[in-house]
Amino acid sequence: MQFKTFLTDVINHGYPTQDIETLSIDNENGVVTLRTFDSSRLLIIVGKFKEACDDITGKFGLSNIKMLKGIVNNKSISDGGIILKTRDISGEKVPDRIEFKGKGASATFRLVDKRVIPDQPEIKEIPWDIEFSPDAELLTMFKAMALLYTEIDKNFILRTEQGNLVVSFGLETSSTHSGNMILSENVGADISGDLKFPIGLFLDIMKSSGGSEDVKIKITNRGLLCVQITTLAATYDYMLKKVMD
Repeated sequence: MQFKTFLTDVINHGYPTQDIETLSIDNENGVVTLRTFDSSRLLIIVGKFKEACDDITGKFGLSNIKMLKGIVNNKSISDGGIILKTRDISGEKVPDRIEFKGKGASATFRLVDKRVIPDQPEIKEIPWDIEFSPDAELLTMFKAMALLYTEIDKNFILRTEQGNLVVSFGLETSSTHSGNMILSENVGADISGDLKFPIGLFLDIMKSSGGSEDVKIKITNRGLLCVQITTLAATYDYMLKKVMD
């Protein structure tokens, strides 16, 4: 995998919300891996790339992702080449910067030293209770309803009813507006009680899918929702923790 392929995939899928400060990039036993979390710590992202990248041999961080995305998408700056550069520290070659060369323009983007990258949440093997590939039309319906109800309630609720996975917006028992829809039928397992998740973060995740990648949704009774998006280059797990009352 070329470094440019890696970087383009990261800026399009590893940064769904501006509440993310730093992306941690590492070569974990030959697998290029991205790890990060948002400021609320409700969202954790783990991305694993399908192919190795010879340029990535050590750990480094990416910050100021909005700026980086602007540089990569500006063909006048990036079309001539995107190169990961290192510097020598005590005999070790450490990732230091990304150099961009275009037609009449160039840029240098500094990397975050591995020693100051925030500690990443440890994710162990998770036994998922529900797994399914969402129907595209139902996802479109979810997005439309979520946008309508986000002014009423910033969260949505997942529950199972008669074997179906149901999404609820608003509080049905209150005097405010409410709505619900079936997200998936015959899911084969039950959710114990109601699980509440933030609408905004879920919509941010779905935007990063681009509408064309393979999407799977996984849920555990312990209060974790995972949207798994597979691109041509990598598989990203976007894990949302439930909102506590």
